[in-house]
Amino acid sequence: MSSRVRIVEMRDECRAHFHQYFLQAMGALPDMHDANVLDMGCGTGVSICEMARRTDWHFSAVEPDAYCLDVLREKVTRSGWEDRFRLINDRIQDAALPPNHFDIILAEGLFNVIGFETGLEICDRLIRQDGWLILHDERAGRDEKRDLFAQKGYVLRREVQVGSDVWGKEYVGRLRGQMHGVLPQGEADKAVLADVHRAIALFDENPAVFESIYYVLQKSGGVSDE
Repeated sequence: MSSRVRIVEMRDECRAHFHQYFLQAMGALPDMHDANVLDMGCGTGVSICEMARRTDWHFSAVEPDAYCLDVLREKVTRSGWEDRFRLINDRIQDAALPPNHFDIILAEGLFNVIGFETGLEICDRLIRQDGWLILHDERAGRDEKRDLFAQKGYVLRREVQVGSDVWGKEYVGRLRGQMHGVLPQGEADKAVLADVHRAIALFDENPAVFESIYYVLQKSGGVSDE
């Protein structure tokens, strides 16, 4: 087994320990039947697979990393969800997606990469009026992000905070404990291992950087619940 495969498996195992926070965020959504969900940068689909297990919703999963998408494809096939998933190997900026179509959009860590304004502009094009956005991102800049959400017409319905202690125990700590003996077998493996070691070093230097928030937002002109 290559180190990349093993690290992807380890990351999936670690991310599963965040389901309780993701489910708290999902709990802010109204009851919906047969909803259309977009995951903007799905990775290996840890969160949307949890959604799929609990709903009858349909999913469009966009991911530029073909390997991660193949991992998700195996999960979908294993679970018999082929008729509920559309997998798209592309950047979200370039993916051909229907406008004003999605009831729910999920973005975990992506806005920090492509920029919040860019991310919200893409959502504006794809989400239906009164649709929902679940955004998971670092806690830094919380007030500025909340202001931007309001400027772009998104109402904050719920925040679920994930502290550095949780990240340290459930993610970084678990990865650290399983890294012993994982050796690279090629350039791709080396790159993945380097990413993991950088994350661990960053946490050791400043755990607060890992603090994060699930923002649950609605594209609406209503009044915030917060």
